[in-house]
This record gives sequence, C-alpha cells and structure tokens, in this order.
Amino acid sequence: MFHSLIQQVMRQDPVYWMLYVALRPDHNYRLISYPYYTKYAKPGDSTFFRHIDLNLTDLITNNRGGNQIQGTVSLDDEQKGQCTQILPGMHRNLREWWKRVDERGLRTESFVHRISPAMFNKDDEQHFGVSWTDVPCKRGTVRITLPHLPHGSHGPATAVRRTMLPWFVGIQEDHETLDVVESGTWSELSSAHRDLTHASTSPSGLPNRYGMIPHRFPGAIPLTGLGGISDALVGRQRWDTPNVMREVHVLLG
Repeated sequence: MFHSLIQQVMRQDPVYWMLYVALRPDHNYRLISYPYYTKYAKPGDSTFFRHIDLNLTDLITNNRGGNQIQGTVSLDDEQKGQCTQILPGMHRNLREWWKRVDERGLRTESFVHRISPAMFNKDDEQHFGVSWTDVPCKRGTVRITLPHLPHGSHGPATAVRRTMLPWFVGIQEDHETLDVVESGTWSELSSAHRDLTHASTSPSGLPNRYGMIPHRFPGAIPLTGLGGISDALVGRQRWDTPNVMREVHVLLG
C-alpha cells in the first residue's frame, strides 16, 4: 500500500510538516514526502532488524544526510517486546563507535548498515552506557527520530502491528536535489505522487527492493485540494509558488 487515503492524509498534514521543520537540524521547510509503503506485520512474520539508515562514513566525514529526520505513525497500540527499539543518544557517539567497529574488522560500506550483535556488543553497551531500549507507541502516536540513531524492531511478530512512514525529505536550493543526492530528485517524487506509483530508490539512496509494484493500483484515488503546503508536500506545487509561500509565512512567521 503506497497511496491509500490515510497515507495521503498523513503526507499532506501541515502540522506534521511543522514538526519536521522545527526538529530538523537545518530547519529546511522545503520538504516532500517519499512515497513509502505501509508496514503491516501479522503474528509469525519475520520483523526483527537493527540498522542505521545512512552511510556512516559519509555521515561522519561530510554530514551526508545529517539533516534528515524520520518518523512513523502507529495504527495499533504497541507493547514492549512488540515495538521499535533504539539506542538512546547513540547518535552522539557514532564516530567513536564506528572506529571500534573498524578495529574489529566489521566495518561495512552501504547506504544502510545492518547492525549485527558483534558490531554492538556487551563491551559497547558498557562503554557507552546504553542498550537497546523499547519505545512502544500508542495508536495514533507519532514517533520522530534521527535516521542515524541506531534502531530496529522485535521479531517475529506476536500481534498485528501497522505503521506508516511519511518520510519527509529536504529539497535543496535548486528545488530538484534532495537531502541525499542518490535518493532521486524532486521531479521523480512529484511524478510518483501524481501517478500514484512508487519511487525507484529509498530515502537513504538504497534501491527500493521491497513492496515494488509493476503498475499503478487501479483503486488508488488522489486526495487533492487541501491547500498549498499540502500540495507542495506531495510535489503537486513547487515551494516557491506564491500561494505556497504565503501559507509558509502565515504558519512559520
């Protein structure tokens, strides 16, 4: 599911957009939602993972993707043992931790890093004073974190768990390039929203290998007419359009 009505409502929500603008390190208001699928886990599904959604070497050396944040909207009441896990505050220690991983010969290079038990072990827990921590969300709760905060999920699933990801990504000054250059362009995402199709890559730049659909879902209905900012968040209008800029000035001052 890429373009259900509830996903379109989430992507075009100006309040959600304002939260992202306030919490992004660069406060970039020119954002566009990445058309991402809804995660629907049922009992028995393989849902365990632990990773970081950015290339750590590039993040550490040139802050590639460092202004991004990510979030989810939960559609079910989550419980401990059946929710997202994070390493709280670990984003402040990535340089030191990545050096320790390199010294063990476990360093990887990818747009997304899978974190194995050997990469973050008991010695790391004791050294940094942090361990994997459950962060269950109630139905309707929004979670917003940094993509370079190590995170994951329990598994296998023991209950139904549905989450949506708005993936608001920043648009650079040229109004074409995104936060992460390899993740595509504004024009590509605008076309995906217009045609109600998927994007070719993920926000981290990794090719989209999950939930790919060969054609537009015939039952998808575009949700329009919610306002200038709502249109800009799905690439229906540019951010420098006068009526969009007027709404930006009204809401952000």
